[in-house]
Amino acid sequence: MNKQIIIRIMAAWLLVATLGAAVTTSYAQGGKACPGFLPSRLEIGEMGRPLPGLNPEIFLADEPAATASATELLPDDAVFTVLNGPECLEGSAWWQIDYDGSTGWIMEGMDEEYWLTPVPVLDQTYDDGALTFDYPGGWEVLLDEAGTVLLGEPGTSGVESGAFLMAVYKDAHLIPSLSDAQGTPTELLVLDAAAGAEQGVHYGDPITVEIDGREIAYTYTTSDDLGMDSMVFVIDLGNGEAAYLASVTALGEVTLSQPVAVAMAYSLMVPGQGTPIEGSELSSVLGGGDSDTVVLEGAYSSDDGRFYFQHPADWIAETLDDGAVALINNESVLAVTDLDSFGPDQLFVIIYPTLAHTGDYPVDTVDSNTVASTVVSYYASMGMAAGYMQEGAMETLSVGDREVSYSFAHASTHDRLVLAVDDGMGDFTVMIAIAAPGELEPFIDILVQIAGTVNAG
Repeated sequence: MNKQIIIRIMAAWLLVATLGAAVTTSYAQGGKACPGFLPSRLEIGEMGRPLPGLNPEIFLADEPAATASATELLPDDAVFTVLNGPECLEGSAWWQIDYDGSTGWIMEGMDEEYWLTPVPVLDQTYDDGALTFDYPGGWEVLLDEAGTVLLGEPGTSGVESGAFLMAVYKDAHLIPSLSDAQGTPTELLVLDAAAGAEQGVHYGDPITVEIDGREIAYTYTTSDDLGMDSMVFVIDLGNGEAAYLASVTALGEVTLSQPVAVAMAYSLMVPGQGTPIEGSELSSVLGGGDSDTVVLEGAYSSDDGRFYFQHPADWIAETLDDGAVALINNESVLAVTDLDSFGPDQLFVIIYPTLAHTGDYPVDTVDSNTVASTVVSYYASMGMAAGYMQEGAMETLSVGDREVSYSFAHASTHDRLVLAVDDGMGDFTVMIAIAAPGELEPFIDILVQIAGTVNAG
């Protein structure tokens, strides 16, 4: 049997193992309203997080029921992938999630209160050298003066139903009630609430959380006289100062702003904090394998020259009939008979140049909010449905000017890595790698380096 046929067979095995169970599974989608609860906001394959500090005991359960055994407490800064749901039970929507390799069921909220929120894509960054934060793609900076930044969707001119504005004050002292105040974010928020009460604005009790060593205090406000609700944050910047962030919505619509407001508050910081990892630093953070950067002296180019990547010189790349590329690290892989029989130091990778090449990714849903982590979350959820167990959290980093995300999982007989890289032109290259149990991790840094060389022009 020749090399091309063997590689095609392995590609077929991998496709079935990765997608076979998922293509026959139908899930209820986010937006379903469970009796006695608000419309669900989570979506299968997308990311979610707890609304910080709202419910101090959000546990993973082994089944969707209040009487189920609790397996793990979710911290305020947890980010999870939604795998299945919702199941409508006990006046709530229950979702199956994966958090840091643990799988279980979790309640979205109760009555008129959400406990969980989607993680929105914030793919624009504001950075003036003194303060930086992320905000949604397509939004505009409507005002930027006197230490105040106002942001919203194009055409938003005020508080109107179905839309909201975000206001960022770079220094909490710019708020009149806090101009001479000192204290922690919680103490500042209490002072702000006292001043607001004198003007007919009702503040809820402050909620305090610690994220990455920084205190964040927030609350909800409402004012019938002003005809608006808001979500207000005071955020420790880690340099002895605090910033103030507020969402502004029409009355009764503050939940509309929750996902963006929380995500923006988490991202708000002094430049230099949380700097993305560059390619030259990858070997020190990815783990596994030789700490030295691998030299990629080999290269693959499609027949039409539109897809190109570099790889180690002794690796073998072959074009498949559907335009995907099979990549193996040495010829011993050609003796592998199925996904259950990989040996030490054997790696098999399928590389899809674009999402359309995968044949299963819903390309009609791709928009400006789609990022590499969105693609990986999709395949992670499909893999879980096919029986893979996630290992650890999804990783996202920068390689040069490319965003690369990857997720690691295992079956009983092999390990699997799904990696997506932004090709810089609105599409994504996807890699799915397979190796024997415990043999895949040393290849992760090499695969990330390969991803950084992808050119899908």
